[in-house]
Amino acid sequence: MTLQEMAGNAVRSKRLVLAVVLIVLTAAFWYQAFNDEDVEVVRLADDAEPDAFILQASYRTYNLAGMLESRLESVRAEQFVDTDIGVLSLPRLDIHEEAGERNFWHMSADKGTYDARYSVLTLDQNVEILGSTLENQPIRVLTSGLVYTMGDEHVETNNAVEVISGSDRIQGTGMELDMQQRAVELKQDVRAIYQARPAYE
Repeated sequence: MTLQEMAGNAVRSKRLVLAVVLIVLTAAFWYQAFNDEDVEVVRLADDAEPDAFILQASYRTYNLAGMLESRLESVRAEQFVDTDIGVLSLPRLDIHEEAGERNFWHMSADKGTYDARYSVLTLDQNVEILGSTLENQPIRVLTSGLVYTMGDEHVETNNAVEVISGSDRIQGTGMELDMQQRAVELKQDVRAIYQARPAYE
């Protein structure tokens, strides 16, 4: 075989390799273009499983001046990212007044959920609200569940409620509480128990 024949074979071999590479690349691009829908992302957790667990979770809100308005804490929070809902264990909420100088209202419960989309906190089981009346008398509200809309500072429940202020107790079913106005309205089956006070002349 002459040098000229060997050079011709080498050129043909290079062309053949190049042609094979081009065919393989064309086939790969064609396959990818027509089979993108076959790619599937598999979630490790099903829809009932939380996306994250947070220990000692803390959610805070601030006013326009940068002062703390409220602090929501939970021993444990299960976060569902797709819905922006956190499932809370032993939630505690402090709502501050007068640029964070003192606690205005305090809420606690055994369980709760916080919907970050609408700033709505739902509390369940052994719910307690501590605050004060317009006359600065301490007030305590007990119920089994409620919904609190942040920003509006409005509490609502259809459950049985007991309101305690000093030795006085008011019981009823259903309640609306306006925290800014410090006004409690019981809806039905209202019954008041007042402690008799001595009359002074």
